[in-house]
Amino acid sequence: MEDYVNLLNKGADLTGDSLFGFALGKHIQAKDYGVLGYLVESCENLEQAIQALTRFDALVADIGTTTVLYEIDNTRIQWTPRCIDCKQMVLRNTTAWVATVYKILGPACKLTAITFTFSLDKSEQEILQEWFSCQVMGNAETNAIIFPRHLLHVPFTSENKAMFNALVEVTEKELLDQNKSAVSQLTNNKQEEIKHKAIALLRANPTLKNCDQQRIANALFISSRTLQRKLKLSGTSFQQILND
Repeated sequence: MEDYVNLLNKGADLTGDSLFGFALGKHIQAKDYGVLGYLVESCENLEQAIQALTRFDALVADIGTTTVLYEIDNTRIQWTPRCIDCKQMVLRNTTAWVATVYKILGPACKLTAITFTFSLDKSEQEILQEWFSCQVMGNAETNAIIFPRHLLHVPFTSENKAMFNALVEVTEKELLDQNKSAVSQLTNNKQEEIKHKAIALLRANPTLKNCDQQRIANALFISSRTLQRKLKLSGTSFQQILND
């Protein structure tokens, strides 16, 4: 990430473009996200796409934390980078998200506001507001994309249920492989570890389609009975975490 931020900052210096990350983000396409991009395109609507993005974003680049807040009229996607002095990275990431949704939803995508934690001069603000077609504010508390809540349910024209299910399965495996190679223990308690992994796999599938106990056990390389026993020892059950 440090090299990435330095490279973006160098690009801004060499081009003399203080919005260098924005210029890059405009050209991002879903295919640039690999499997995750195709997964997003195959979603039923924006709500499902956001769930997929927030769950699997780290597979593309683990450079920040995404939080989704559902307000009365708006939905707010907040992004907190894992480093400082990363104006260009935040610009690129934010613009890439919006550019991807623009390509899928088209004219239906009308944003409410964009906020950034860094400062923007008048010229930068005008350029960003023209492209995003909404109010853009600097020196905000969070980096956020804010849009009308009803956009969550606008159907994607490229929605493909068969493709979605296949891609979720592939991405679940990628996520599981990544977790295994990270050698990071969620907890010293093995039963708790199994519980957290089962929860992660369920959250990875926004529709919960075909998420039965046997499939989750297979993904964790244990038998269904072993999964049941370990969850019981951690004070829960498969049905309970599925309901949650």
